[in-house]
Order: sequence, then structure tokens, then C-alpha cells
Amino acid sequence: MVIAAALLMGISASAQHAGIVAGFTSSQLNISEAKITSAAGYQLGFAYNYPLGAGFALQPELLYNVKASTVEALKNSNSAAEVGALAKMGYVEIPLQVQWGLNLMVVRPYVFAEPFVGCAVSGFLKDEDGKTKITFDDFSDRLEYGLGIGAGVEIFSKLQISAKYYWNLDQNDSFDSLVNNVSNNIKTERGFDGLVISAAIFF
Repeated sequence: MVIAAALLMGISASAQHAGIVAGFTSSQLNISEAKITSAAGYQLGFAYNYPLGAGFALQPELLYNVKASTVEALKNSNSAAEVGALAKMGYVEIPLQVQWGLNLMVVRPYVFAEPFVGCAVSGFLKDEDGKTKITFDDFSDRLEYGLGIGAGVEIFSKLQISAKYYWNLDQNDSFDSLVNNVSNNIKTERGFDGLVISAAIFF
């Protein structure tokens, strides 16, 4: 029994692996008083995959995630100055993927749920008058949290390709300053929702 336990621990340890993640994001702000469209961003960071058995695995990640959105126009407004503003924010995020999949030797298709927390570290609003830096009144304004759900495939335990949709569940007051540059009448409901397509290479 001791030998069997040692072998299982060795197999489990060898199955753990770390890697690099990069991806494309398409997100949009939640502003009910304006016409909003999605804009492209990106994410880059590190991942660590830890198999749990029975098809389950945990995969914490550390990411720099850039989310963007375009405010096309205010509803019930004819002001040309309030058209075409691009909002872009950079976050340091820590997602935790809970994966479940089928190990088919060469490939492992899987589904996952992914709660995440993040902290805004940069941001700007760009319109026809130029760029305006996003400022924060205090640290709590920088924080965000949410949930992602997606699916992916792992090939040879070395390459993961996945897609997910995420929802930001926090009403983030830091966007008040962003929105006030477009109109004092716009109030945000929460941060960005969007789609992410990413790839991870493990070593």
C-alpha cells in the first residue's frame, strides 16, 4: 500500500505543469444609457495546471488582461462630441479554472467554470479630443470580480486551446470617471462582459 501510494503521488506530481497563456478578448461595458459596442483587447500571463483525478483539474492563472469597449452614442442625444469614444482598461487578474474533461490519451476535451478577481492598473478614454487617463479615488475602486464559463481541448498535455464567456459581477465605481468624460448623465451598472479565445503552452 505504501509503494502504491508513493507511485500515485509520483504520477500526480509529474502530471502537474506550468505554462504561458495568451489570448484575444472581445468585451463591452455595461452602460444602459448609451449605445455600446465591443472592442478588441488581449491577455497574457502564466498558468499552472494541477490534476485532481476523476477528470477534474484546477488551473490558477496570473494574467494581465486588457478590456475595451466603444461608446458609440448616448441614447436620446444628438451631440456629436459623445460619439466614438474608446474605453480601455488594463487589469491584473487571478482566475481559477475548475476543469472537467475526458482523457483520450492524445487529446483531453474539457469544460470549465472560472471565478476571477482583478485589480485595475491602467486605463484611458480616447475620443476625438484625444486621450484622457482614468483615475481612481481609492484602491477599492480598482477591484473587480466575476465568473467565466467555457470549454477547451488539451493536446499532448502541452497545448490548451479554449474559449470562454465571462461576466463581471461587480458594480465598479472606477468607471464613473471614464463615463463622466463622455457624459455626466451616464452611470455604469458594472464593468466589462466579453468573450476570450486563448491558448496555453505548458512545459
